[in-house]
Amino acid sequence: MKVKEIRYERLFSLPHYNNERIGYLVELDENDDPDKVLGELFFKMSKVKEAFDKLRELDREIEEIKERIERLRNQIIYEKENLVLLKRRLEREEKATRKACLMEDIERLQTEIEKNTEKLEKLEEKQTKLLELYQKARDLLKDGKFKEVLRISWKKEEE
Repeated sequence: MKVKEIRYERLFSLPHYNNERIGYLVELDENDDPDKVLGELFFKMSKVKEAFDKLRELDREIEEIKERIERLRNQIIYEKENLVLLKRRLEREEKATRKACLMEDIERLQTEIEKNTEKLEKLEEKQTKLLELYQKARDLLKDGKFKEVLRISWKKEEE
């Protein structure tokens, strides 16, 4: 029996019950060993899968950071609104002891707003870097440079 071509395909599971089939069809030359070619395709496809997984992982990380940024922005808005209310209460308050308590609350809230604003700035910087890495990975994938995609690394963000 003479083998003229080899097809190697893999079915990849994606989120939301989606699938993606990717494969290679190779026409063999007279001197090609079909088993060797099949083995090479297997490892080539493994690198492709790893590169796609890397891109998807990077995408998930970006989405998580976007969500954290949104929550932090909302938290800062909430804290600033509370700060305004506390300052109004302080202006109307006549008792010294209550004024002192309100001033402590105001100082504590201002500190919290400053901390959260710093966290927000760091997350936004991280998001910018990850978006740049994502674009780089996409460009490499478009050029078929799967091994280079695997070299891309980033520090995972912890909450």
